[in-house]
Amino acid sequence: MFSTFGMCSQLLMLVIFFGFVTSADDSDPCSVGNHQELGDLLKRSTSFVVDSVPLCDRYLTPGWYSAPTFLMPTSPPTLGKCGTLYPFYMNGILPAAVGDEIDVQICGIGFASHCQNSVTIKIKRCQSFLVYNLVPLESCNSAYCFEKIGDEDCVAETPTNPNVTYHGVSYTKNTNSPTAPEGSIQWNPIVQLRCVFDPLPDSSLYYHVQWYVDNTKITNDQVMNSSSLNEALFTTEDLWKAGKKIGCLIHCAVGAKKSLDSYPCNLTSSSTFFAGIEVLTTSIDMERKGEATVRVRPTIPYTRPTLEFPYPSVLPHDFLPIALNFPDDIKGDCTVNGAANLCDIKIPSIPYQERHKYDNRSNWYKEYTMTIYNKDDLGYRINNIMILRLKSGGSDEEAASVFNGVALPDITVNIVENETEWKGKYCYSLADPHMRTFDTYPYECQENGCKTGYTYLLYRNQVHDQEVQVRHHKCMFPTARCICALAVRSGKDVFIFNACNGHQYIRYPVCDDSSLKVIKEADKSYKIFFPTGTYVKTTLHFDRDWFLQTYVYPSVADVDKSSGLCGILGGGTVNDLTRRNGAIDDPNDFDTINHPNDFSMSWRVEDDEDLLNPNMDLDTLTSLSRVKTPLCTCNSGKTECNYISYMDCGTISRGKEYPCLVRKASSRRKRHIRLLNDRPVTHTDVLLQNERSTKRTKRDVTLSADEATTICNTAFEQSVTYQTCFENVADFSNNSIQNCVLDVMLTGNPNLTSVHIESAIDMCQVLINSNATLQEEQPAITYQVLSVCINNCSGNGQCIDGNCTCDPGYGGSDCYFDITAPPTITNVLENGLCDRSEEDCDDVTMFGSYFLENTNTTCFVTRQEISDTNTMTSQESYADKLDARTLFEGSCSLVYGNNDTWVTEFVFALSNDGSRFTENHSIYVYQSQCQTFNNDTGNTYFTLQDGYCYINGRCIGTGDLESNTSCWKCDPSVNKYNWTEDCPTTMESTEISTTMSEQTIVSTNGPVVTTDDQMSTLQRKTLSPKKSNLSTTAIGLLATISVLTVGIVVTSGLCIKKKCSNERPQGNDEWERPLGKQVELTGHAPLASAFDPPDLFSCGSQAEFFSRPPSRTSLRQNPPTNDFTHIFIKERQHLDNMFSVKK
Repeated sequence: MFSTFGMCSQLLMLVIFFGFVTSADDSDPCSVGNHQELGDLLKRSTSFVVDSVPLCDRYLTPGWYSAPTFLMPTSPPTLGKCGTLYPFYMNGILPAAVGDEIDVQICGIGFASHCQNSVTIKIKRCQSFLVYNLVPLESCNSAYCFEKIGDEDCVAETPTNPNVTYHGVSYTKNTNSPTAPEGSIQWNPIVQLRCVFDPLPDSSLYYHVQWYVDNTKITNDQVMNSSSLNEALFTTEDLWKAGKKIGCLIHCAVGAKKSLDSYPCNLTSSSTFFAGIEVLTTSIDMERKGEATVRVRPTIPYTRPTLEFPYPSVLPHDFLPIALNFPDDIKGDCTVNGAANLCDIKIPSIPYQERHKYDNRSNWYKEYTMTIYNKDDLGYRINNIMILRLKSGGSDEEAASVFNGVALPDITVNIVENETEWKGKYCYSLADPHMRTFDTYPYECQENGCKTGYTYLLYRNQVHDQEVQVRHHKCMFPTARCICALAVRSGKDVFIFNACNGHQYIRYPVCDDSSLKVIKEADKSYKIFFPTGTYVKTTLHFDRDWFLQTYVYPSVADVDKSSGLCGILGGGTVNDLTRRNGAIDDPNDFDTINHPNDFSMSWRVEDDEDLLNPNMDLDTLTSLSRVKTPLCTCNSGKTECNYISYMDCGTISRGKEYPCLVRKASSRRKRHIRLLNDRPVTHTDVLLQNERSTKRTKRDVTLSADEATTICNTAFEQSVTYQTCFENVADFSNNSIQNCVLDVMLTGNPNLTSVHIESAIDMCQVLINSNATLQEEQPAITYQVLSVCINNCSGNGQCIDGNCTCDPGYGGSDCYFDITAPPTITNVLENGLCDRSEEDCDDVTMFGSYFLENTNTTCFVTRQEISDTNTMTSQESYADKLDARTLFEGSCSLVYGNNDTWVTEFVFALSNDGSRFTENHSIYVYQSQCQTFNNDTGNTYFTLQDGYCYINGRCIGTGDLESNTSCWKCDPSVNKYNWTEDCPTTMESTEISTTMSEQTIVSTNGPVVTTDDQMSTLQRKTLSPKKSNLSTTAIGLLATISVLTVGIVVTSGLCIKKKCSNERPQGNDEWERPLGKQVELTGHAPLASAFDPPDLFSCGSQAEFFSRPPSRTSLRQNPPTNDFTHIFIKERQHLDNMFSVKK
């Protein structure tokens, strides 16, 4: 006979065994909950012909299914039956006995065979039904067949002409709506659809109706007789309960039967009814930059709850908005060349008081329209097809939720090209300015046309308020003049290049509209994009002085709208020489000797509009917001508006964007940037310069035309890239050779050929980038031209995949510069001060020459932290790469320490090689809010302003508290550099309640240490409820484990109780153990037959567990708590027997 513990072990094993038996029963597919009923059984009949919504078992969830009163057929049906195109049947026999489970082949009907496709499934016979372990089928127009059992009462005929139609709107009354005012009545509308059909002549028959939404059976089946056919209704309430919304396909299936409780043997389906907002213009043709109309129409009325008050009131009309829907990833999608800018459509609802209007279909079944406008990228080519997506808004109320947030069917928009005149066109001003208009008319702008010291309008589009201004100075040879300054403006954005009269700067003096995009392609090459897509390409060249080669590439927005020295785009060359006053010069009257000087001079700008005049007040410029509307898009609930209507991806191939330093700069920084422009050029300077120049009416010639032509032709022929462009690229002209000849004739300098070859190749690259056909058909030529290095690396390096690797001692994008000496720093922005009260001060900007790409120019910086006593407290050095923003501007990053110091001084120098350095320059970082900069004859220091404390790196005003819950405040009269306590010695802070405990924070000798952010975090962590998303399976498993655990605990408790009662001491001799007695291990001594360790449970009397004077009966000692060896050795045999261990 087992001891007490042995019986407990058996009980535990029974509990665990019962759990396993229960789990095993749970896996039986015949058990309730281990299978589900297959849907659409009536449609799966071998007599049901496929309707407009075929059954599809491709996405069937694998598992066990039952089909009450239906069996899978064993003979092949025909194609198009069982509610699908390719029906599947059982090629075998059903299991015979209850509990039998067999594998069966299921065959799919095909055009060539009765078993063209097959799958193998398991079938098990349960007590009164069969279960099928179904798997998804391979194609969508396939489904499993089932036949109804016992068809002696079948009605072979089916009702005719089934159809789904709009029936009406009913209302439910709600007097307890939580969103309605007290005392009001809320009427909730319900839209009803009806399954209409022609009944059979036998009036005793019943009709069985099933409803389907998007091929899924919805709601319980409906049964009616001949007198209640109007009750075959489906409502928006049914739609909402099924988790569906409008924009779905609804159909009904109906069959006849003889008894109320039976199933029909045959069904017939209606055609589908689209319930939602119907898009009538599924495809739209729209001209580029044009507009078109979208038409939509509701197929069911839009309804919203109506409040009825006990007093008269005027209820506003509610509307269903239909607006543009942007997918999350549409922003930045470079394959879409258009988008739409539109307002929403509003579809009205009808209030309860006028509900009779729903009966007249014409009151709500009407067309609604919106106008869409093409937001073009204005690129060279377009993607002719784009997709417009609309989505409904509306109310979140349950009665109207089926209308809210529904995406409408996509609308295909075909963009039609209506303007082509701008393609392949460009205007330029090159070298001793050789000009070309957009419509390809070449002319010269010499000393009596483009006079030095004056500013001219190269290009203007007045409609879009954008322009390019240029100024000239002498270059290359004494009588030549080139562009030395360039100003690009769009609204209130201005970007300037200035190399006139010793100036050297490239920067934004103003950029309030953020409409220009400046890309630095290389040290001497820039692209400036207008918001319309028109862009300027300019390159810096040096011969005696810096000058600019400038191209303007138009967009479709410039057709018939451009003016200036570039002429009017469109209409040929006839109107190219249109003066500013509208007069037109005849292009045939001019040549390389006789120049259109009057035309050129007409486009000279006055001082009050001269962007290159340092005295001009740029703040008076007109913002784009005054002349055009920003283009707005809505993405994920965020509205974004700007003036840019082109996409970067198709036009910008390399380079980095030049930042605008004045956009978020302080007024001090803006003022200093503008003051960096040297003294303005006056007309006196121009006159003196003209007097020193040689007077001429004809250009002085150094070489003959033949000699210059030979020099230029030879140089161009030796350029493989130029020859490739000339032979393969359409619209590529040889104007560069003609310009080369003119300049070489006048200068006798053959080196000028490289300037014109580089300009020609640059133009060729632009044309290739714009020609997708050429890129696709001739990729080798495309790569050859686009991978050419700038200026062929100036002969001072190697060209590898379009990038120059410079020889030692040379640097820059084209290896043009000698970098054996470090750059020259002439000025530091804001004169070496940076105010953290107004700016981030994360870098220092310097000006000078030359700050180059493709070099290892390094900033060597020493950070010195200065205390309020103007003594240095720490010093640390670091090195960082120079950011070469332009040739004349660079920046070094400022890295701060961990301490909140009084003032930080950064001392920096630049070096190209780590051995030769620039002079040291300093920048002080301080806070003007409370600190004052002082310079006493070179002695620089900072003082604290009255009314402030400076604590932990922050300016604190007098009386300001450390935090809302603190009584530590700023009191400069006590301590200017630390908090002053102004509260009782002990202060209880805010009591924070949590789900675990209540804590009180007490401050005694200092401020409360818990910050507001920490308090918020604590509250979020303790007060936020945890969300539970346990699945049904997980819940069931947890329940089973809980039951087993409870059983084990109860059984263990009973065992303990039993043991304690059996071992209660009858006499002290057996129960007590001598003090100090230990269990001794004696090898493999004989083991007891029962598992009954005396000390596994302590069952002494309750009194022994309380403190009292010792007595003989209470002084017993248990074995050491960490020594259990006596348990296992003493009862090894019993353990071996219980777990069937063989020796």
